Amino acid sequence: MQNQNLKLKLKNLTKESGVYKMLDKSGNVIYVGKAKNLKNRVSNYFNKSSQDEKTQLLQKNIHDFSITLTKTETQALLLENDLIKQYKPKYNILLKDSKSYPYIYISNDKHPSLECIGERRTRTTIILDLIHPNMQQGTRLLF
Repeated sequence: MQNQNLKLKLKNLTKESGVYKMLDKSGNVIYVGKAKNLKNRVSNYFNKSSQDEKTQLLQKNIHDFSITLTKTETQALLLENDLIKQYKPKYNILLKDSKSYPYIYISNDKHPSLECIGERRTRTTIILDLIHPNMQQGTRLLF
């Protein structure tokens, strides 16, 4: 992408929350991130001063970017996770595996105990989804 077009695109970015995808010259997704404020976060990648070597390498390979707006930061987190698993971007080091969302298990004992688990238990137990792709607001109870 031409430098002028990229500057114009950055200038017109929204301050809303969402997810951004950094693309290389071939249009491949090389990084996926989330932001409370897309304008501030995405603009940081195009500043001359970067902190670490990974970010400097990423900056050199960014040719374009795209954004997806979300209603909440939670939705941005969920979408980011899904996109990282879908694209397996070169510069995302976390969430590339097929791990599931964490759940809290509540036992049916007289004095229930709580346990963080990686998978759902039987439908007769109560499970709280901490983070779930279909979650809209707060958590859901599954019976």
